[in-house]
Amino acid sequence: MQVATLRNQAVRTTFHISPEVAAAAILQAQSHGLRIQEWLDRVIVDACMATGEEANPVGHLTNEMTIELFARMATYAPGALVGRWKLLFDRVLLEHDLWDYPRSTPSDLEEDPDAVPHLCMERLRKRWPALLAASFAM
Repeated sequence: MQVATLRNQAVRTTFHISPEVAAAAILQAQSHGLRIQEWLDRVIVDACMATGEEANPVGHLTNEMTIELFARMATYAPGALVGRWKLLFDRVLLEHDLWDYPRSTPSDLEEDPDAVPHLCMERLRKRWPALLAASFAM
């Protein structure tokens, strides 16, 4: 069985909005204490996630579950990430402050193979909306 590999090409999305809508977006961002880009990133992420009565139906991951799954995959099996998830991983690799680097000796690594650089969940959670929006809503 052969699996076809599709190349994801970057797509730039342009939103044409009226001055009234732009002003409303700026006011919403300010009311949440965010810059407009941060607010828009969160809106995009929220639009991609199940909300309200559809919160976590079968087949949908919550935002927290998605972050944790991505962090584990990025740490222990980055080669398994494909498509936009690979792009997200590449972006995360460039953000050195998201990673914790344990100080280990060779004997420590032999005793504990999990003593590898890993993503800091707290820092990843803070940057998640911007990283996700940059990777999936290009």
